[in-house]
Amino acid sequence: MSETTIATPNLTALEGILFDIGDTLLQISYDLEAGIRRLMELVDQTKTIGYPEARRIGDELGKSSEIVRLGANFEVSFEAFHRNIFDRFGWTSGLDWKKLDLEFFKASHSFKLEAGVIEALDLLRARGIRMGAVSNSANTGSTLEWQCRTSGIMHYFDFLISSADYGFRKPHPEIFETAIARLGLPRERVWFIGDRPHLDILGAKGVGLTAVWYNADGETECTPEPDLTITSWGEFAALMCSVG
Repeated sequence: MSETTIATPNLTALEGILFDIGDTLLQISYDLEAGIRRLMELVDQTKTIGYPEARRIGDELGKSSEIVRLGANFEVSFEAFHRNIFDRFGWTSGLDWKKLDLEFFKASHSFKLEAGVIEALDLLRARGIRMGAVSNSANTGSTLEWQCRTSGIMHYFDFLISSADYGFRKPHPEIFETAIARLGLPRERVWFIGDRPHLDILGAKGVGLTAVWYNADGETECTPEPDLTITSWGEFAALMCSVG
């Protein structure tokens, strides 16, 4: 499954692409401790609990949140998560929840572009392909837009959907249906590109999109089977150029 399959999708019919973000367009790493410590710097209270207690409660809430996410394919946003944390400790802050979300994200996430992403997006834009991004994330869409602007790719997208704002998480069909509606194209002319088979490929195929597996790690199996597999953005660009 590591070799690109080019027979199934109709490349000449392609009019729009929806992208996953994390580990598809951007390589992302996460430091929870740095995020929690940043929140603790932003509270109004001068005397508060220590990091170990904040981490203990945060881990408990995180486990409960994950049960909801995986069991119902429904997002527990960081705003809801942070409201629970703040109320447990009697914290307040002069920043609103969106700003706190962004500050937590800046402290806890580092990211960089996957190799060849800009070249691939430039090629698609030159061909008039409409593009959007759909992410399973507890962070707000405005926070993810900041991430994509910082990475130099937000201007390629007509829109960005975060499950934190829309509730439904991939592979739930509702988040895909919303993205298709926003793209405004017939689904048979839309591809979805993502790295996680059980989220991206399963969800995309379930609503009739052409499902493209971004398999940069060279995995040998994908269930369900994608319509197309690519192992790099350079390979994807070469495929696009092959149709003239």
